[in-house]
Amino acid sequence: MRRSARLCDAAMTGVIKKVRPGVSELEILFEVDYQLIRAGAEATSFPSALYIHNQRQDDRAKGKKDASTHPIEAGTAIPFEFGAVYDGYASDFGRTVWIGEPPAEYRKTFDLVMASQAAGIAAMKSGKITAAQLDAVARKVIDGGGYGAHFRHRLGHGIGMDVHEVPFLNTGDDTVLENGMAFTIEPSIILDGRWMVRVEDVVVVRDDGGESLSNYSRELRVSG
Repeated sequence: MRRSARLCDAAMTGVIKKVRPGVSELEILFEVDYQLIRAGAEATSFPSALYIHNQRQDDRAKGKKDASTHPIEAGTAIPFEFGAVYDGYASDFGRTVWIGEPPAEYRKTFDLVMASQAAGIAAMKSGKITAAQLDAVARKVIDGGGYGAHFRHRLGHGIGMDVHEVPFLNTGDDTVLENGMAFTIEPSIILDGRWMVRVEDVVVVRDDGGESLSNYSRELRVSG
């Protein structure tokens, strides 16, 4: 699983060089899949996707089959989601890139999402927290920043030989997290008609907090 996650790091490193105004969503998605295979993935663990929200585009999750050929414009957030399969194990990865100069509120929402993920990872202590409690820890950060209504999904899910496995990091799941269990940690803020910020990594439960299997930067990325 560690190798599968590092393939996503390598792919994102290659893809970011291609992200700029004038390139289409479809070109970027093709580049994602190319970079995954080039890095050594046996396959993608699900259809690679971009979740683009801005005033021109609707809030559908855009996968390869319906990705637009319209050139990406400045003022657009590009949230990535993709994964690799290596030796039968799946990964699930996400980062968000801003095209142009980001406004102050985008920077605020970006920082909240990263802080939410960091809080969740720190709380992943073996035998000390349940799936529902972990969701609440990460959600509290975004709630405290005033964007709780815009974190609309569970914090994450189990992952291994399938990309989505039980247990789920969500309200009502009282599974106690134990050493060696692997989950995605994927908070987001979705502002319809404006932007979406998301981050996602595979994280393993350890005695003193979670261990992320990805090393790719969580710093604000701006292109163009």
